[in-house]
Amino acid sequence: LHLTVFTTAHFIDDELAGQLADKDVVLLVKYNSASRGVQNRLVGQAKDGTFFHRRAKAINRLMRFGFNKPSGVPGTLGYRPTRLGIVTSVMRENLRELPDLLRYARTNNLVFDCDTILERGRGFHCPQIPPDGQTREAFYELQRIDRDEFGNHWDVSRSYVGTVCDRFRHHLYVDRTGNISPCVGSVDIDLGNIRT
Repeated sequence: LHLTVFTTAHFIDDELAGQLADKDVVLLVKYNSASRGVQNRLVGQAKDGTFFHRRAKAINRLMRFGFNKPSGVPGTLGYRPTRLGIVTSVMRENLRELPDLLRYARTNNLVFDCDTILERGRGFHCPQIPPDGQTREAFYELQRIDRDEFGNHWDVSRSYVGTVCDRFRHHLYVDRTGNISPCVGSVDIDLGNIRT
């Protein structure tokens, strides 16, 4: 099993980065915007505003510890081209910034995990969801940039930039009470409870 941690990373100091450096773990850091005001607003820190700077320090620290460098032996099970990435969703407030986020990720050898907001649970009627046409245009522009500037070829899908969502094939979502479903977007599919 390989561990991927979705994190805000703002609490990662040198000690923790050092402890994680030799582990088989991929860290995907919440990165909705490179704009301080937008990022802090999206994570609910409009007044405090410390998240943006703490996140930047953590990402720089993790890169200094080599998380964005290849690890393991190419062609073997433990090989990872990078163990660090940024995570965002297509939103009204970052729609125009997505090309810059993609370039930042590619230039720094980071995973670019960009999805659309699931219109379920807290995402149901989310005001940040852009119209489908705008999302489609953004995906086609990201596809063009990735192909022309970085040599990456992928088909556009509705769910993720660069790939069709297949997490249900190799992930399980376990909620706080132990209920298991294929993913956070399909909690109505009951696969049992981890306690039983």
